[in-house]
Amino acid sequence: MKDGIYEQLLNNELKSKLNNSEFFYKSNTILKSPENAKNLITEYLKEVTRKAMDCIQEKNVDVEDSERVLKEIEICNEILDLLRTKLDFDEYKDLDLSMDAEVLEYAFKKLNNNSFDGKKIVRPVTSLVEPTLFTNSSKEISLLSELRKEIASSD
Repeated sequence: MKDGIYEQLLNNELKSKLNNSEFFYKSNTILKSPENAKNLITEYLKEVTRKAMDCIQEKNVDVEDSERVLKEIEICNEILDLLRTKLDFDEYKDLDLSMDAEVLEYAFKKLNNNSFDGKKIVRPVTSLVEPTLFTNSSKEISLLSELRKEIASSD
């Protein structure tokens, strides 16, 4: 751990490490700020879930990629089921991920749509949800071409 200012939830592992180290630290309760608490807990769950998914990848090296993805979807749906059980969220029963492992790429109205007209859909190569670093290398994706595709596909 490095010296510095943190805004990170203390889990049992980190608290134990800090108590048994040369660091002095100050913590504060998140109970004073429910909105901040919700954000910190959500980010913490995101990180723990990402590590769990990495673990699935590492432990199942000999398994086909498609089987690993299905295992990840299954675990996600089990987490959703736990949330529904604990919080009585019956209205969220349809939020389970489909075992078809699909990602929506685009949607257009079927009638009176002038923007689609059967044309090929222009899509950026980079993800809309994952950050991308453009390095201007000749072997990498061009920022200009991605911007053009973004503009062409925007509404």
